[in-house]
Amino acid sequence: MTEQDGWMELDAYCEKYGERANTVHKRVTAGQWQRGVEISTPDGGVSFVNIARAEEWLAKRGKLRL
Repeated sequence: MTEQDGWMELDAYCEKYGERANTVHKRVTAGQWQRGVEISTPDGGVSFVNIARAEEWLAKRGKLRL
């Protein structure tokens, strides 16, 4: 998965959007973000965030900051 196909590594996402990985993982645990929709962790342990879905989610909550 790469930014070209709409996914960004979690660390890069956190840097770009000013969020912590911890915050993202809490969203998954709380059921706010779904695996395979907003976030994916393929074999190997590196998590990826779907940029379009994450931006949509953030915008709905007034949290989108670029």
